[in-house]
Amino acid sequence: MTNIEIVNNATNIKVTTEDTRDGKRVIIETAPDQVKLEDIKLGGAFQVGRFVFVKTKDGYVLRNLLNDGKEYKFGDNNNYAESDVREMLNGEFYRELAGIVGIENIIEHEVDLMSLDGLKDYGKCRDKVSLLTLRMYQDNREYIPLVDDWYWLATGNSTPSGYPTHYVRCVGSGGGVGCGAVTSPGACVRFVSLNLQSSYLQ
Repeated sequence: MTNIEIVNNATNIKVTTEDTRDGKRVIIETAPDQVKLEDIKLGGAFQVGRFVFVKTKDGYVLRNLLNDGKEYKFGDNNNYAESDVREMLNGEFYRELAGIVGIENIIEHEVDLMSLDGLKDYGKCRDKVSLLTLRMYQDNREYIPLVDDWYWLATGNSTPSGYPTHYVRCVGSGGGVGCGAVTSPGACVRFVSLNLQSSYLQ
């Protein structure tokens, strides 16, 4: 039998061989489309699995709201570090996302929890997935698309050293910033920091 060398220089083609009764079979498969992150401009969108991301200065925002037919309250107070929505984002949602884009492509980022009135009681936290803070939203407003409903930000109106902690900043469907009671059901834009040292995502 003549030996045949197979060389595959294509990045989107997978070539394998397997033994059969009659010899060797060559299997050629088209790999999933890859996304080259460095080629995406600010405000540009791309899809990985069922998730559509928009590139911002601070990372990536999922284009649609997270609701899935459910209603999410913020928590029992306006400290994002203790919130129900943070637990959900870094729990069930993170596991689903990591299963699609890969754990190695999601890195922790710092979330500054300074309140609207400038108090720093809540400090900072580190998350794999987080809500946008008011400052993140302001810095990236031009790149964040409008959605059909309102959503939470991670920034509280104040802290225990200021005045009552029942309210947190939120964004309306028109893009304006307001506030909502922490026990009100709502939705959230999912802010995700992806490891840009990975050249491609599939």
